[in-house]
Amino acid sequence: MGRDSKRLIMVLSPVYLGDRAMVKAEWSAKFVEDADGAGRILIPVRVRDCDVSGLLGPRVYADLVGKSEDDAREALLAAVRPGRAKPASVPFPGAS
Repeated sequence: MGRDSKRLIMVLSPVYLGDRAMVKAEWSAKFVEDADGAGRILIPVRVRDCDVSGLLGPRVYADLVGKSEDDAREALLAAVRPGRAKPASVPFPGAS
């Protein structure tokens, strides 16, 4: 990752989320710059089934797992659009 990069796409997978100090240092720096996600500086994208927890747990991420190529493309494009990411559905049971 270049020091001057404005954004970081974080590819969420078991390998990426493994205990690797350099990987954590990369995304942690961008997380600090945009802790609430409003600036879309750190863009998490889940590409494999994995446990997204800890600091990343509450972050909205583009989920490409199980999607068709067209649906995955749209999810990825939506993830990089300006503005704060919001869940596609209401996160409360029974809410509409």
